[in-house]
Formats: sequence, structure tokens, C-alpha cells
Amino acid sequence: MKTRLKEVLHEKGINQKELALRTGYTEAQISRIAAGKRKGSFVTWALIADALEVSLDDLIVSDDYCNICKRRKDENCTRCEHGQS
Repeated sequence: MKTRLKEVLHEKGINQKELALRTGYTEAQISRIAAGKRKGSFVTWALIADALEVSLDDLIVSDDYCNICKRRKDENCTRCEHGQS
């Protein structure tokens, strides 16, 4: 599973230590999640999203869906790069 956790932390100006304080996880746990060494449960990601005041969609990157229009990448879309030939 790909995530945007590091990017969102940077965008929000929050470091991993602050996120750990907001979520109740340790800084080491947050570090492993951010590095992709630990997947994290749905509850974990929901807590992280809530602490960062973003949606789960803002954190989780799916290879199957376009992050711009939320359509499957195999569908034709004229607004996004996946729909261009």
C-alpha cells in the first residue's frame, strides 16, 4: 500500500513526534508506518487522518484509481493523464 503520509506531514508542517502525540502512538510506530515498514490497520489510518485533519483518500494512494478524478485508471477520462493516449 502506498501512502502520502510523509507528504501530508510536510504540507501540514507537522513532524512525526507531533503526530505521535496526537494519535497516541509512539514516534517509532509512526516512523515505521511513514517508511512503509508497517502497514497499519484501518483504525490506525483513521486516527492518523483525524489527527492531520485530512481524509483517508488524502493519505492512501491506490494504483487502481486516479487521485484526481477518483475513477478507475482503466476507464476513459479526458480530464486526467490516465485517460490520455
